[in-house]
This record gives sequence, structure tokens and C-alpha cells, in this order.
Amino acid sequence: SNKVFVTQQPNRPQIFSGETITLTCEVQGGETTEWTHEWRRSGTAVNQTHSKDWTFRVSESSSGDYMCQCRRRDDWYSSTQWSESITLSVSAGVSFMNTAVQLQQNGPVFQELKL
Repeated sequence: SNKVFVTQQPNRPQIFSGETITLTCEVQGGETTEWTHEWRRSGTAVNQTHSKDWTFRVSESSSGDYMCQCRRRDDWYSSTQWSESITLSVSAGVSFMNTAVQLQQNGPVFQELKL
């Protein structure tokens, strides 16, 4: 069975709530096959994508261990093994750039910001 692995962009250990990240599910030797990608976070099914890339905005509840598995679209019973997991660690803090944007969009929301 083809080996599967997950990569993360931006690839750094600490991600802040509100940032957008992309997880990519790569199938070794499966570049020419059309796959459906199934995603789990800490053991729970969370998404299914035709694209190998899954882009989403993270919150603190996004923290966890992510893994993916692929099924051939023309043969649903033909699935890869689950990938090794990668750990996503999301912090509550917001960057100052995000803070400025929130203030412009929302007006006086000072009490909601956790600096």
C-alpha cells in the first residue's frame, strides 16, 4: 500500500488562533491516481477533500493530532494506510496585525481581545 504523510504550511510549532494554515496529504507514488482524502483530528473524522490540500482558519479547538488516509475515487475499497500524525498546537494569543484588523472591522471590541 502507498505510504502517506501530512505536511503543514506555515511549518512552525506554534500557530495562533485566527491564522490560516494548509495541511497537505501526500501519497508516495500515487501522484497519477485520483484520491479522496479523509482527515482525522485526534481520532475523530473531521473532513474529506478531493484536493490533497486542506486550508482552514484555526481556533484553539483545532489543536490536536492530524492524520490522513486516501481512497481511490474509482475503487472505494482501495484505501491507503493512515499517515503518521502531525501535532497542531494553537495558542489563544492574537498577533498585533490581527488585532489591528479586528479593531478596524468590528469597532470597539477591546474587551474581546486576549492580548
